[in-house]
Order: sequence, then structure tokens, then C-alpha cells
Amino acid sequence: MMESPSNKLLYAKEISTYKKMVEDYYKGIRQMVQVSDQDMNTHLAEISRAHTESLNTLVALHQLYQYTKKYYDEVSDGQADLIHEIQCVTRKHIHNIGIMFSAKPSDEKD
Repeated sequence: MMESPSNKLLYAKEISTYKKMVEDYYKGIRQMVQVSDQDMNTHLAEISRAHTESLNTLVALHQLYQYTKKYYDEVSDGQADLIHEIQCVTRKHIHNIGIMFSAKPSDEKD
């Protein structure tokens, strides 16, 4: 996408401001204390326990079912195409291996 000259002129004054904001954001991230995997897992487990009551499993399962039902044909077709592709590639590889083994080495004499 090319920017028009009017867009460049319109936002030219703000570019340095946004650039500074992005630099400050990443500087802040670099300065953050690294969290261990164990601490992160503990924190996530606490959050999970705190929200256990608010998660309605049946609603979540129903939403997954609706999504699956909506895209079932596309997923099935894609899966069939993938299986066909794998079979074709496998046949080609087996054929090439057969050619390799049936060819006589160049230094072998009849």
C-alpha cells in the first residue's frame, strides 16, 4: 500500500511522537524482570482457580460444537485433500527409491 503525499504531510508531525512511544514501550519491556516458568505457571493456576466459577463448561462446549458444525465440511475436505497429497508424495518417493535400487552402480560390470 502506497501512502499518498497528503497522508505523509498530514501525519508527518506525529511520526516522531509515535516512534518515541514505540521505543519507550520496547525499552520498558527490556527492563522488566524476567519471570520464571514456575512463577508463570503458578500465577496462571491461581487465575484459573479464581475464575473457575465464572466458566460455564456447557456453554463453552456448545460454542465449540457450533463452530465445528459450521466448518465441518471445509475441515473434512481439507483433510481429504491432505491425505491424497500425502499418498501422492509417498508413491513418488517409493517410485524414486525403486529406481535408485534398480539402477546398477557405474563401477559394476556385467
